[in-house]
Amino acid sequence: MSKPILAVIRGFRPRMAQIYFFSRFRHFQIRFIGNKIPPEAAKFKNKIHFVDLPLKPFYPFDPLSFGKIHNYSWRKLAGLPSWLKDVDLIETYVTFFFYSRQAAISAEKIGRPLAVSLWEIDPRHPGTWLPPYCWNTKKVLDKTDLFILRSKKAGRFLDYFRIGEEKRKQIYMGIDLNLFQPGRGGGGQRILYVGRLAKFKGIEDLIAAFRIVSRKRKETELWLVGQGPLAGKLRRISRGLRVKFLGGRRYEEMPAIYQQVDLVCLPSRTLRYFGFFKGSQEMFSYAAMEAMASGLPVVASRIGGLVESVAPGNSWIQEGDVAGLARKLEAFLNDGQLRKKVGRANRHFALEKYDLKKQAEKTEKALLGLI
Repeated sequence: MSKPILAVIRGFRPRMAQIYFFSRFRHFQIRFIGNKIPPEAAKFKNKIHFVDLPLKPFYPFDPLSFGKIHNYSWRKLAGLPSWLKDVDLIETYVTFFFYSRQAAISAEKIGRPLAVSLWEIDPRHPGTWLPPYCWNTKKVLDKTDLFILRSKKAGRFLDYFRIGEEKRKQIYMGIDLNLFQPGRGGGGQRILYVGRLAKFKGIEDLIAAFRIVSRKRKETELWLVGQGPLAGKLRRISRGLRVKFLGGRRYEEMPAIYQQVDLVCLPSRTLRYFGFFKGSQEMFSYAAMEAMASGLPVVASRIGGLVESVAPGNSWIQEGDVAGLARKLEAFLNDGQLRKKVGRANRHFALEKYDLKKQAEKTEKALLGLI
């Protein structure tokens, strides 16, 4: 008897972490559909059927088409419905993306169940109130048969829309703990940031704090992995400092990077709209999971999903507290025994909470219950 087909809908440049996750499914045939699927995904072609589709405007006019294409663009996956006619179940994520609205429309037309891996934690996000994104969210929420909450805090998002408990299942994401393992570190001299180089990530606060740290620790380095709109500005304000811009890196390169550093810093801020209105906060963090799996201590802002994704025993700062951030970084850099203690606890936490095999099995079991 053939396995049921699960269509996994992702959008622009899906994460390799997601592909690793679905590669562990054993009871479904996985049809992974997205745009610009990473070339390294080919290693899983015997386990997953990849469908790389072009993007086209969802409406006749896309006001974001003059900039770079990204997941917030008013774009859909061209020809998606034809790839869904024979599937048994459709799974998507992020309710306000246009791809998710496509998935909901298709599920309704062909009479198939829809599941959503829910990352959103904050109903203040513009996806809940700003057209046309809120129209996407409404369509997805109305059609979804099961929400897989990727954090406990995501329940607050569903509470806002009065989604019942019978449609919820809380299961953390998982990462490959054989891929991300502790290394030798950087001798107490290397701090790592992984994420988008954007204002709400608090990266400017990190540069400012690192400048303070560098006055006493001239050999200490700050490694930045990621790309984004602040890249040029960050290069300017970090002149004279030992800051290494590593750019965007392939997923398979990341374990070796984590193994060469001593701690990870995630200094995110609350996103503010028009520079004033308080908006959404950091969701559940892949970088936090990877750092802890790599046996590294974490310094993070006490906001949003970071509070849940980072284990107790790490160091917390109030968002925007540059002086406090500098002190927390120095505390870990100056105390090798503290780094080892927290790092070991973090590895154990990752083994308990974020094991790829266990979390994939739980997710697959929940999805099988829909067919």
